[in-house]
Amino acid sequence: MTRTDRFAIRYIVVPVVLSIWMLFYQLGSPCFYDIRLESRRAEIARNMLEKGDWIVPQLSGKVKLTKPPLYFWSVALCSLKTGVNEFTARVPSAACGVGTIVLTGLLGTLLFSRATGLIAALMLLVTNLFVAEARYAEMESMLSFFIIAAVYCFFKGYYAKNRKTVWFSFLFAAMGSGTMTKGPFAITFPLIPLIIYLFLYREQKLLSGKSFLTGIIFFFIILLPWAAVIVWRYPEFAVLVIGETVARFYTEGYGHGEPFYYYFGALGPALFPWIFFLPFSLGIAFSGRLREQRKEMVFLILWIFANIVFLSFSGSKRDFYLTPIAPAAALLIAATWESLWEWFREKLPYDSVLLQRVFFITGAVLAAAAFSAGNAFAVNFPGKRFPDAPAFLLVTGSVFMLAALAKALLPRISVAKAALSALVVLVLASQYLYLNYTVPQKNVYDSGAAFYKALPALVKPEAPLAFFWKYENYALSFYARRPIIYLQTEDAVNSYMAAREKRYLVLAEKFLNNFPAMPWKIAFKSAYSEHASWGGYLLVCNQ
Repeated sequence: MTRTDRFAIRYIVVPVVLSIWMLFYQLGSPCFYDIRLESRRAEIARNMLEKGDWIVPQLSGKVKLTKPPLYFWSVALCSLKTGVNEFTARVPSAACGVGTIVLTGLLGTLLFSRATGLIAALMLLVTNLFVAEARYAEMESMLSFFIIAAVYCFFKGYYAKNRKTVWFSFLFAAMGSGTMTKGPFAITFPLIPLIIYLFLYREQKLLSGKSFLTGIIFFFIILLPWAAVIVWRYPEFAVLVIGETVARFYTEGYGHGEPFYYYFGALGPALFPWIFFLPFSLGIAFSGRLREQRKEMVFLILWIFANIVFLSFSGSKRDFYLTPIAPAAALLIAATWESLWEWFREKLPYDSVLLQRVFFITGAVLAAAAFSAGNAFAVNFPGKRFPDAPAFLLVTGSVFMLAALAKALLPRISVAKAALSALVVLVLASQYLYLNYTVPQKNVYDSGAAFYKALPALVKPEAPLAFFWKYENYALSFYARRPIIYLQTEDAVNSYMAAREKRYLVLAEKFLNNFPAMPWKIAFKSAYSEHASWGGYLLVCNQ
């Protein structure tokens, strides 16, 4: 095997293979656990296929123009042969997740070195929020792909002696594609740090250069055709755009209002397990150890924190808005990884054999404590939250033991490589455990899918079917494969069920108290729903 072959395997093939397994393995096995998120995207894509209208997104018989259509188009294309299901609804996210990991490795190589690119790719593929969103039928993974593509193209043009215009054109094309995915975030996420970076180093003239400005045309070539058709068919679209961008940003009337510091607290679960290393990486970045790479690290820091500050001013805050900063965090920590462990060694001088024993014993104690704290195998990560205590203790203990064993069995391996390998292997193992142990239980106890799938055999297609709660239940309409009437008040339910024709209503056990003199017949009952506090679901009939 030549040196080039070894390079290809180590720096390209290994991250790609691992990321494909991490993001595609049993991708369709989890049900849609939320009544509004994934199922909403899947329903819109299915409506495109069934109605043949790929221009106007529709949901529950209504036009939905609050989000651009690129993700829905991708789901519909993936579903042409099989129809929309859990797997095909998530394929675009997973594919973009793999692409983001590859681009992270390429950007790390461009800014720093091949080794940094490899480490960053490995770190990203086991980052909590990134993995969760890349396996989720939402737009964050696709948005993150286009954002890092824009950043990569910028630096290719920034460093290039020739063909700058080509790379900057790709930059704007990526931002246009991202805007077609989820609106202006595709512009703000790359441009905020890039503009600050250029002004900070007195290179802002690049922004007014012909090679840079020429690329703007490609942004509009991608964005304008669909927008023009929509404005022609629905003139009120411009008002919706303002509502979804300016009004949502500056007001709290759109929901999800959180305090200004919300994202700084959400950063921990989002970047787990690397969040524990981020403060040290920031210190290393501003130390004299990596002075020659400080300029690139400053950009990564701006990518993370300038965007967090920008998001913090928004009146509507969601934890998954942090997904596009995960590649930047992985790159920053990867660029300082070796230096970080060298600093640890200087500050904490130790005998390597003694330290290995201490690590192994500490890990064994933590692993034992995990089983006394609860069911350590019921892991809940990678995900959007910190691992539950038993799983956290088990994984932390296992990392300590595995790193100690790796160093003992392979004495030539550095502590940095042993720690990285242990963390990556343990998160991969946690993913396997989650999909094969936790998900089958969640599909029963935390999902209404089984109840919804039974409804077509119980309710004739011509019979009206309604759902009672303050929000729509798109998982119900997706699994039952039929339109649903949504009733948000008790008066609306009583009026609906008072009709002479036969009608059906789905509601959670918890809400039975809202109807103390319920005269309706219970036709079907389930013990479970998406929320444990709700109890099970009931199908009631007025006759």
